[in-house]
Amino acid sequence: MVKIGILGGTGPAGSGLAARLCAGGQKVYVGSRDPLKAETTVRGLVERWGARMAHIESASNADVAETAEIVVLGTTARATVATASPPRRVRSPRPSRRPPPGRWWRRPSITSRPPP
Repeated sequence: MVKIGILGGTGPAGSGLAARLCAGGQKVYVGSRDPLKAETTVRGLVERWGARMAHIESASNADVAETAEIVVLGTTARATVATASPPRRVRSPRPSRRPPPGRWWRRPSITSRPPP
C-alpha cells in the first residue's frame, strides 16, 4: 500500500482525489494549512463513503509532506504556492525605545547647551 499525501486536500479537487485513491486501496493523508479543516473533510468523506474510506487520515500540510511517499497538490494553480509554502511565523513586534507611558523622557539633542 502506497502512502499518498494530498496537500490542500480539503477542496473539491483534493477531496475527490483523496476519495478515489482511498477507494482504490491506497493509504491517503489529507492535508490542509488548518488541520481542523482537514479533519472535517475526512470525517465528511467517511460519512459519505463508509468502509471504502478505511485508509484515510487528516493532518497539517507539513505533517503530510513528511509522512507520505508521494505528495500531490490538490489545489488550483493560484493556490499552489501558498499551499506548498511552509506556514509563516508571526514575528513579535520590536520592543519600543520609548519609555513606558506616564514617565517623562527627553531625547538628547545635538543643539542643546549645558545649563549655565
